[in-house]
Amino acid sequence: MKKIPVIIAFLIFAVLMLPGIIQPPGESTASRGSEVRQLSRALIAALLNYRKEYGQFPEGGAGEIMSALRGKNEKASVFIDPPPTALNDLGEMLDPWGTPFRITFDEGSHMPKIHSAGPNLIFEEKPGKHSDDYYSWRDSAAAASPLAD
Repeated sequence: MKKIPVIIAFLIFAVLMLPGIIQPPGESTASRGSEVRQLSRALIAALLNYRKEYGQFPEGGAGEIMSALRGKNEKASVFIDPPPTALNDLGEMLDPWGTPFRITFDEGSHMPKIHSAGPNLIFEEKPGKHSDDYYSWRDSAAAASPLAD
């Protein structure tokens, strides 16, 4: 029975990754923007499912968090199964431009925050008018998860 959620999580992740895999090298910023939103939503869903299972979010840096989501937890539950190409040597999940996502948790809400540096590969700490960063907390679809409390 435990294999069914793992298989479902893998299929969801595979479907989300497929556009990035088959996209030609000169893909547009718009398509990568769509991919970053999809990856962020998959990551948020995995984090919320982890919290539902364990009563809290995984702790540590992005690599440790991904390790917990990938099965290094007390029940060996897999919440997300990204292909190896979606991870760097530290086990951090990469955005479409190859920069590790920043994963934080807002104590005031019960939602994780996913931040991508965007095409310029530079993290901006505060969303600005001309920012190319992706902030999950500014994405209404990511914030409207049915798993959030």
